[in-house]
Amino acid sequence: MFIVGYPRSGSSLLQALLATQPGLVSLPETHFFTTLRRVCKHGADLNIRPDALPEFIEAIDAATGISLGLEHRSMLERGCANDRLTAKMLFEVVVEHLLESSAGDGCREKRWIEKTPGHVFHMYDIADLYPAAQFVAIVRHPVAAAVSRRDNLPGESCFSFDELACRWSKTCRVIDSFAHVFPERLLLVRYEDLVADHEQIVKQLCEFLRVAFDSEALTRYPRTAEALAYPWEVWKAGIRDPRIRDANADKLRNISLFDLLRVQSIAGWQMRDMGYEPTRRELQRLYNLWRRICRCAEKSSRKCTLY
Repeated sequence: MFIVGYPRSGSSLLQALLATQPGLVSLPETHFFTTLRRVCKHGADLNIRPDALPEFIEAIDAATGISLGLEHRSMLERGCANDRLTAKMLFEVVVEHLLESSAGDGCREKRWIEKTPGHVFHMYDIADLYPAAQFVAIVRHPVAAAVSRRDNLPGESCFSFDELACRWSKTCRVIDSFAHVFPERLLLVRYEDLVADHEQIVKQLCEFLRVAFDSEALTRYPRTAEALAYPWEVWKAGIRDPRIRDANADKLRNISLFDLLRVQSIAGWQMRDMGYEPTRRELQRLYNLWRRICRCAEKSSRKCTLY
């Protein structure tokens, strides 16, 4: 199964909680399909070009932090030389190697969890490759998610809150679209519900995934989270805290009032569809009214210029 969503929405917490369950095992983020698009520049259903394979392997090594061994590299190169290396074959080699390296023996009998938030934009490709695959999408209040993404992800501080809010809205649209096409294959989880009652949410997810739920196993969360926070995944440092708490209030303190209103204005109807009410509601209404007046004034100005 695949955990997807907007970065910094609680996907690492969700991954660690699910990985406590006896029938599930997880692995480092592969970033496979996002890397495939960037390096190979084609859909996931085509063969990997021989000239793109070395760059792709290096990119995967950099993303996962665990290098593919010589045996795997030789096998991939042979498959590529014989025009038999598909994206599906390559992905399964990566997953197998990561499971062997991080989960050890006994992982083949369990269902594996792949958590890369950016794969939210590749769910249709993944669904085609794996007709039985299931998806869990996690969302978080757009302001808290945008602040956390800007403050914690390497290289993200250069993005404006406008850009981050637009990406949050785009993520929600993709999730909503996929849920309408494959309602039985996707379950949506809100970060706020997860931290409020993680046992109930994990139980619900186990029912969705058709695996046994073990409430006692949740006590292993701190140890499981520590094992899943790999040294190169610096953005996962927060899950080492054994406390499971709502960090939204901390994030809301780190944004100006103007930026908060701006993010909520851009998030718009997607925010309401995901069950979120705006913070500072009355001010938000005034801000939205002011933006509408500004837009009308801009349109009138452009018409006067044309005439």
